[in-house]
Amino acid sequence: MKNGAKVTIVNRTLAKAKAAAQTFGCKYDSFDNLKSILKQNTLIVFSLSQNVNPIKNKWLNKNHLIFDANYKNSPFKEDAEKIGCKIINGETGY
Repeated sequence: MKNGAKVTIVNRTLAKAKAAAQTFGCKYDSFDNLKSILKQNTLIVFSLSQNVNPIKNKWLNKNHLIFDANYKNSPFKEDAEKIGCKIINGETGY
C-alpha cells in the first residue's frame, strides 16, 4: 500500500477477501481470525448491514478508529462509541 500502510482485508467469504487484496496489493485473512486481526490494527472499516455485527465489544479498545459505512445508526457504532472508539460515519464523513 502507498505510504507504508499495512492493510488486511477480511470478508465473510475468503475468496472475496483474497480477490480484493490482490486488487489493492495488500494482505487478506479469514473471518475466523478477526479477533486477532483487530488486536493488531487501529482502523476498522465496517461495511456490513446495520443489523449485522460479528465484532464482539471486548475485541475493541479506545484506540480503534472506526469508519462505519452505514448511513444510519448501527448497534456496532453505538457499542464502539461507548468503549471510546473514534467514529467516522458514512453519513457525515466525520
